[in-house]
Amino acid sequence: MPPSQRYRLPPAFCRIPANGIMCNMASDAFTIVRQDITKMQVDAIVNAANADLQMGGGACGAIFKAAGATQLQAACDKIAPIKTGEAVITPGFGLPAKFIIHAAGPVYRQWNKEQNEQHLRAAYTNSLKRAVALRKSERM
Repeated sequence: MPPSQRYRLPPAFCRIPANGIMCNMASDAFTIVRQDITKMQVDAIVNAANADLQMGGGACGAIFKAAGATQLQAACDKIAPIKTGEAVITPGFGLPAKFIIHAAGPVYRQWNKEQNEQHLRAAYTNSLKRAVALRKSERM
């Protein structure tokens, strides 16, 4: 894996054209880091989840395994299912990250491009909203 690369996005207003996310963060900025997500010591990581919040393969499977699959699955079972485009939070359990934001993106279908785009945008936006709400709750 290449070394971590950090990109600082402007704190006052940022727009990421690739996914249409717009955020207005008065005092914070996002830092994008390229690294093993299961080893990051951060407030929260985002898991590309399925709507049933079941352990999957790839990054999702790695997150479940590193967090403690039994504990994480039990937490997910309490809040599942979620709709495509929604995002929910669980504790990080055995991860260095305090929390996991699970976002259910669409299963891409060629004939339904517009709805896929709407669901993907919602998953990104709702993940960011959960992160901001989490940050605000920790400041109180």
